[in-house]
Amino acid sequence: KGNVHYVAIMLRPDGFTVFYPPPNENIIMLYTSHFFKRYDERLELNLVDPKDKIRHYFQKGTHSPYEKLYDIDSNRFSFFAAHPFGVMLGVYYIKENIAKFNTFLSNDMLKGNQVEKFETLKKKIDKYTSEDLLD
Repeated sequence: KGNVHYVAIMLRPDGFTVFYPPPNENIIMLYTSHFFKRYDERLELNLVDPKDKIRHYFQKGTHSPYEKLYDIDSNRFSFFAAHPFGVMLGVYYIKENIAKFNTFLSNDMLKGNQVEKFETLKKKIDKYTSEDLLD
């Protein structure tokens, strides 16, 4: 539970991108440096080193049930995904099977129907984390 097998980090002059292929799944999860900046800020972690931000996030678990928000075009849709400490917003690329996480909202930032969506998705996280999948 919560263990990451590996990630790849691509460094760029304007930031970094993290690629995570979950074990036993045919998808690539892509996280932007903006995502980790907001994750650190909104949880008030005060981490400086990007590797520490990445490590903190992945140690808290990567199972992220999501809800489709709206179609952007025939190959992309936006989504709302639950995390134990908040919500992640991103874009799913259908043909490429890539989920790109753009930003993070802490639980206290949720408003209106976002709260209901989070509670529904949180139940899925709770069910997943309550099962000992390693036995």
